[in-house]
Amino acid sequence: MQPKKVFYRLIVGLFIIQSTASVTFSQDVADSLVQKKNKLFYFPIIFWTPQTRLMGGGSVGYTMYKSIGDSTPSPSVISVYAVYTQRNQSDITLSYENHWNKDRWHFQTTGSYTEWFNLFYGIGNSTTDSTYEEYTPKTLAFRVKLSKTVRPHLQIGLVTEFDYSRVVKSEANGYFANLNIPGEKSGLSSGLGVSADYDSRDSKIYPARGKYQQYSLIPFHATLGSDYNFVRFVANVRQYFSPFESHVIAYQAYMSLIAYNPPYYKMSLFGSDGLMRGYYPARFRDRNMVAFQAEYRMPLFWRISAAGFGGYGDVAHDVKDFRLQELKYSVGFGIRFIIDRRTKSCVRLDIAVGKNSAYPTIAIGEAF
Repeated sequence: MQPKKVFYRLIVGLFIIQSTASVTFSQDVADSLVQKKNKLFYFPIIFWTPQTRLMGGGSVGYTMYKSIGDSTPSPSVISVYAVYTQRNQSDITLSYENHWNKDRWHFQTTGSYTEWFNLFYGIGNSTTDSTYEEYTPKTLAFRVKLSKTVRPHLQIGLVTEFDYSRVVKSEANGYFANLNIPGEKSGLSSGLGVSADYDSRDSKIYPARGKYQQYSLIPFHATLGSDYNFVRFVANVRQYFSPFESHVIAYQAYMSLIAYNPPYYKMSLFGSDGLMRGYYPARFRDRNMVAFQAEYRMPLFWRISAAGFGGYGDVAHDVKDFRLQELKYSVGFGIRFIIDRRTKSCVRLDIAVGKNSAYPTIAIGEAF
C-alpha cells in the first residue's frame, strides 16, 4: 500500500487511557519529584490500521524512589510494552533505568523482540513510490548505556548495541530475492562506543527553554561478534524558546553518518513519527542522513493545544552526495490532547505532507 493510500485509510483508532500515575514512563516520573511514593502506571492500547488490522496491548511500569535520606532524587523505572495484532504481528519491549550517587551515575537498558510487517523501497534517496516490497523481519535488539555526570548538565558514557534480524516473509520477485541487500537473510550487528549528552531543558516532557544535545560514536566489528563492520556517528541537537506564556518554539538538527557497510536495518532511516513526519516510516534509507525541523506549539482551549511544523532532510550514500536543492521537505500541523496538565504530557495527532507523500501520526508525547 502506497503512502497516499495510507493517508486516507490509516487511522480508525481507539485509545483507552487509564493511569494511576503518568503515561510517559521514565521521563514523566523523573519530572514528578513532588510525589516521592513508588507508583504503578499502565497504558492500555486498542487501535486498527490496514497493515495490522485490530491491535491490542499496552504498557505497564513501576517507579521506585530511593529510601528516605537518599540524596538521589530521580527514581528507578522498569516498564514493559507489548502489542499483538490480528495478523500475528508482535512487539515486546522491556526497559529499565536507574540512577545513583546523587544522580551522578545513570544506567539505561532496553531489550525488544519484534515481528512486524514493513515496506521496503530499496536503498538510496531516489527510490520510487510505486516500487516497494512487503516484508516481515524478526528482530531481537538489546541496548545498554552507562554514563556519569562530569559537570552540570553534561554526561559522558559508554553505549553498546546488539541487533539480530532475520527476514521471515518477503516477495518472491522482490528486492530481497533479486538484489544483494546487506542483511537480507539474517545477521548480528554488535557495537561498543562512547556517548555525550548535554541537557539543560526545564522539563523532559514539555520543554519550553533550554538545550538538549546527544552525540554517540559506535564501531560495530567482528571482534564483538558482529557480522558487519561499520562505524556510526550520530548528532542530535535540540533548542527550545518560549516567546509568550505557554507558547514554545523548538528546533532540531539531526545527523547520522555511517562509514563502511552496515546491514539494511542499521542504515540511517528517513521518515518517522518524530523526525521528517509526512513520510512512511523508513521510506528512504542509506548510509548517511541529515535533517532539520522546527515547530511552533501553542495552547487552544481546555486540554487542547496545537502545533505547526516543517523541516528539510535527505539520505545519501556518501556525504559529498548531499545536494541542498534536492533536500526533501516535510510540513504539517497537529492537535494535542493534554493528559496531565502539570507535566503537559499528551497524545498527539499530526498530519504531515512531504515530497509526493502524506502520512498521519498518532503518538504519545511531543515529537522532540
